[in-house]
Amino acid sequence: MLEEIQASDVTLMLRMNREWVSPWLDHLLPTLSSFAAWVPLLLVVMAICVWRGGFHTRAFVTCLVLAVLCNEGLVSGPLKKMVGRPRPNDVLPQVMKRTLPKAKPQMLALFQAPVVESGHAADPGKKGHSFPSSHTSNMFAAAAAACRFLRRHGLWLVGVAALVGWSRIYCGVHWPSDVLASAVLGWLTGWFVCDLLNWVWRRKGGQWFATLHQHHPVLLASKPLV
Repeated sequence: MLEEIQASDVTLMLRMNREWVSPWLDHLLPTLSSFAAWVPLLLVVMAICVWRGGFHTRAFVTCLVLAVLCNEGLVSGPLKKMVGRPRPNDVLPQVMKRTLPKAKPQMLALFQAPVVESGHAADPGKKGHSFPSSHTSNMFAAAAAACRFLRRHGLWLVGVAALVGWSRIYCGVHWPSDVLASAVLGWLTGWFVCDLLNWVWRRKGGQWFATLHQHHPVLLASKPLV
């Protein structure tokens, strides 16, 4: 399986995973990769936005969630099954895999030391799931939605998405080329979903919610939300 990976990908992977490291990155980047630990906080933030926000804020939350769901269900998930690319930690024993420990609730793991272990050969016949990186593509889909609604104020989420992509390489579970391609896929998916929903609202919103559509004929605000 290793022969299928380009030498440049292997070289950059090992540098980012083994050489460009530090103790504080060992904790920070696995923390960014642990979506399960952040879910409760994210749900609270979205609930507050829906509860306290106006029409365009709620439209933003809706588009962001649908962009991520579409990316995961229609792009990232199917591609993983089709491509079957092995993960770095499954083919390179010198790769260091970094994860947060198991905890209940998982949010508590954010305050614990990461688990660092060497890579090991995958079981024979195991199908790889390295491409694309769902973490990266989902984050860039969300970032695209943020930029569609928040304009330049959404760029901070692009920065967070880039850090998540970096974390997937640093943690030893994705090749650099996986992350780069996944960022592009996620961005395009998020942008497309926002434009599609905006088009549907403009064409059909008046039939479904006449009064609301009269006051808000488009989902995307003419000015940034913030």
